[in-house]
Amino acid sequence: MYSLLFPIIGGLLAWFTIYLLGFKKQIWTAFLLGLAIFFLAMLVQSPIQQLPLLAMGIMSNQDVLAKGLLFTLATAIWLGFVAGLVQEGFKYVFIRGKDMRFALFVGLGFGITEVVMIVVNALIAALLLGKSLDAPPAAMLLSLVERYFAVLFHIGTTIFLAYAYNLGFGKRGLVAMVAIHTVVDSLVAYYQLTQNIALLYILEGTFAIIAALLIYYTIPKTKMEISEPA
Repeated sequence: MYSLLFPIIGGLLAWFTIYLLGFKKQIWTAFLLGLAIFFLAMLVQSPIQQLPLLAMGIMSNQDVLAKGLLFTLATAIWLGFVAGLVQEGFKYVFIRGKDMRFALFVGLGFGITEVVMIVVNALIAALLLGKSLDAPPAAMLLSLVERYFAVLFHIGTTIFLAYAYNLGFGKRGLVAMVAIHTVVDSLVAYYQLTQNIALLYILEGTFAIIAALLIYYTIPKTKMEISEPA
């Protein structure tokens, strides 16, 4: 049970980071929209990801691995691409024409909802399947760091989508965010399939760099937008 606190702390630290960056007044309507977008995206994403695999008789990670390296890579890319397309696509649909500060809190709502659902799913699995919630200290710390950067990642991509749309290159911005999201989630999927520990650290490092760069690029533009006269 104690291990479940770490991803929650990671998400809250990301929220606090945004607060420290100057966004002290919350936009709860945007936050709730982000929450709704998350559930809508998951409702669509999961069937698209899983139905082709089920049609091929793939029922578990072991079934994927049994088909060899190329199939495992293709599966990871497929899972990552669908996640990127659906999640960024839904964000784009709902934040078109919105200002970047509104988009920031949509991304925050999306990211925090993801944290909550990860914790809830882990708890349900533990209660129903008898899975242990114990984890080594290093794994718990890694879950904190991962959720911290995951929330910042969703904030950054959502702001960028609003920025791109408002400046007239929305579709190209969407393609860019889908591509970045695909890379990240394909690495995540490949790790989940193979449990390659070395890949895990590469993944987390790459994810942290991408999230930090997105925040570095989008937050100053959001502040400039706020400072501009109406």
